[in-house]
Order: sequence, then structure tokens, then C-alpha cells
Amino acid sequence: MITLIVSIVFLFVVWANPVWGVGLMLVTLYFPLLPNVQIGPVEFSVTTIPVLGLAFGALMRSRSHTFRISLAGWQKVLMVLLGMAFFISSLASSNFNLTVLMLPNLVVYLLVLFGIMAAVDTPEKLRFLTKVILVLGFILSLWRVELRPLRAMFQLPSLMINGASFSFHPAIFLALVILLFSQFQSFSIRWRWFAMLALVSMLVHGIQYETRGAWLSWLLVLPIILNRIPLKGWVRFIPVILFVGLITFSIYAAVIDFNYNQAEIAIRAGLGQTDYTDVVSKDDRFRLMVRDLGIRMFWERPLLGWGANTFIFLQRQFATSETELLFSGAFNAWLALLVEMGLMGALAGLAISLAPLAITWSALRKQKNKNAELAFGFALGVLAMVIHLLFIDLMFSFYWAHVALALAAARLALQNNSISDENISTSSRFEKGSDDLLRLKNQRSRF
Repeated sequence: MITLIVSIVFLFVVWANPVWGVGLMLVTLYFPLLPNVQIGPVEFSVTTIPVLGLAFGALMRSRSHTFRISLAGWQKVLMVLLGMAFFISSLASSNFNLTVLMLPNLVVYLLVLFGIMAAVDTPEKLRFLTKVILVLGFILSLWRVELRPLRAMFQLPSLMINGASFSFHPAIFLALVILLFSQFQSFSIRWRWFAMLALVSMLVHGIQYETRGAWLSWLLVLPIILNRIPLKGWVRFIPVILFVGLITFSIYAAVIDFNYNQAEIAIRAGLGQTDYTDVVSKDDRFRLMVRDLGIRMFWERPLLGWGANTFIFLQRQFATSETELLFSGAFNAWLALLVEMGLMGALAGLAISLAPLAITWSALRKQKNKNAELAFGFALGVLAMVIHLLFIDLMFSFYWAHVALALAAARLALQNNSISDENISTSSRFEKGSDDLLRLKNQRSRF
């Protein structure tokens, strides 16, 4: 009942101020403390009603002459491709009774993309949501580590749904962009210091909770961001980075060594170089066994897949004990997407996830855009989550909400570039006209 009341309150906030509604939606996604609402056979979370209200409100406002949904053509194409992939794979499902249970979730994911992209249409709104993500990431890190005694006292959950560090990727790379890029006059010194504090807290949390997927994401994405940073933007932070790294490594050296050995064993087993029994971790053994099942299923129906919810159902049936069942959610989300949606669905998901990175990379090369750097941070956060999804099964509303934010940021980067190009073109035409007029006056004076 409480969840339903909160959902209705959020709905009114969404209608009154869509961006504040998106901010509240992020709060509920980072802190899923409220139980789902179940009305008869229908079950939904606290974010479902606000998402519906966000999309419906955008459609209603689009009917006004003073408002126009500023979705770019490429955004519409990506959404249509993803929707078609969901629809076709569902029609071709091997077990439609299982797939139909997942259809409402697929619709909600599309509405999340549409609603957030329509709501975030100005740089000011994007900067506001950037600050919201930084604050939420920092509070979540405190919640899981420093506030652990308080959680135990009130028997509050540890929020393991975020895959230990999965939720931190957007905040980490937004903090890095704010700290390392030089054109962020819109963020005050206080916010830069807060970004550094949040960054250190989240990185230490990632090390303490032994998140191999997060480490791999950071290692692969960090060279990309360093490639685009001017030298003067990050050299002054080298002493701080080295000092924090040295302290962190000395404190968590044993954790790092154990985690490295476990990761090496799991990788060798994954490559077929060793037996499953050599993998010490039970969840790693279960992932490897389910991986083989998924690969066999994929090759049987590679194009359209088996249908949504089918592989997840079989994966749970594949568990031989309650312990393995607990680890059934910790699995490769991209392999699950390949099995259930086929190549068509997986490619559509990758396209809509990686499009912001390609767009903002191009915008940064032009160096005419004040919004491109912030959009680059959102795109890197999504890329880190894409890599982390190789190890966990969290392609839910949290993921699609950040993909939508990255797409909205990429649109703002392109719009700014277009305006800059238009202004340059207009200035060139004005200067050319002025030169022609001056030349004509000189000719008349000589005459």
C-alpha cells in the first residue's frame, strides 16, 4: 500500500516537473527499498506508474503548439529498431506463455527511453541530473560500507541488486569528466571537491566488495577517457591519484591478490583450459555451466532467439540446489539477450547502448561544444555498464534509464554543434557581406 501511495505521489511530481520526476525515479532505482505492488495477477514496482506518467505527459505536451518533443531522427530510429526486435522475438518465442509475462517489462523499458529523452532537453536539466547521480552514488557507497552498523540495527537491506559496483559506473565517470576536463565552469569548486570525494568512496567500495566485473570495466574504459583529456587537465591530479592508489593498494592488497587468482581460474575455465571443479567460487562454477547451456541454445536459434524470459526460466530450472538458485541472477546479461532475442535483439541493444559514445566522441573531436564533455561522461558510464553486464544479469530499468540519459546528452551535444556551425556560417556570410559593401564604397570613392 505504501508503494502504491508513493507511486501516485511520484506521478504528480512527474506531471508538475518532468525533470524532478526523473530525479525521483533515479532515487528509487538506486535505493529499491519499497516492495513491488501486486494487484491480482499484475505486479509492478514503484517506478512503473511514474514511467507511464512521464511518457504520457510527453505525448500530451507534444499536442501543444508551444511544446515539441525534441527527439532526433537517429533516436527515433534506434527506438524503433529495439522495439521491433522485442516484438518480433516475442512473436517467434518457443514458449509464448513465458514470454508474455515479460512483455510489460519490455514496454516499460521502451517508455523509460522515450520519457527520459523527451524530458531532458536542455543543458541545465542535464547538469541537474548529473548532480543527482553523483549524490546518489556517494550515498549508496556510504550505505553499503560506512552505514553498515546502522543497517544492521534497523535490519535494512544491503542493496546487493547493484552487483556491488554496477550502480557506480555512471557516477564514477561523470566525476572523472568533471575533475579532468577543463571546460566545466558550470560546476563550482565545491561540486568538484564533492565529485572527488564521491569518486574515492566508490572506488574503495569497489575494491572492498571484490567486484571483478567493475574492475574490468574501469580498466577498459579508463584509457578511452585519458585519450580525450588534455594533458593540462589531469597532470595536476597525478600526485593525488598516486597517493590514494598507494594507500588503497596497501590496505586491500590481500583482497586484490585473492580476487586476481580467482579471476584467473575462472577465465581459464571459461576458455576450456581447466575443469569447473578448479573454480573455487560456487557462483563462478554455476555461471560456467549455464554459459555452456546458453551457447548451445543460441546456436539452435541464432537469429530470433527463443523468446523473452525463456532462458532465465531454464537457467533457474538448471540449478540443482537452493545455493545455486541464489546465484542464478548473477550471469552474463548479453548471453541471455542473445539466447532470448537472438542476434537481432542483441545488436539492437548494443546499437542503442553504444550510439552515445560514438556521437560524443565525434563531438569532442570538433571541440565546439560545451555539452559534449558531460555527454561523454554519460556515454562512458553506459559503456562501463555494458562491459559489467558480461558478468551480471541486471539489464533492467536502472540500465535503460542511464542509456536514455546518455542518449539525451548526445542529442544536446549534436544540437549544440549544429547551432555552433550555423552561427559560424552566419558570421561568415555577414563578414563576406561587410567586405563586399566596403569594397563597393572604396570603388565609389575612387570614382
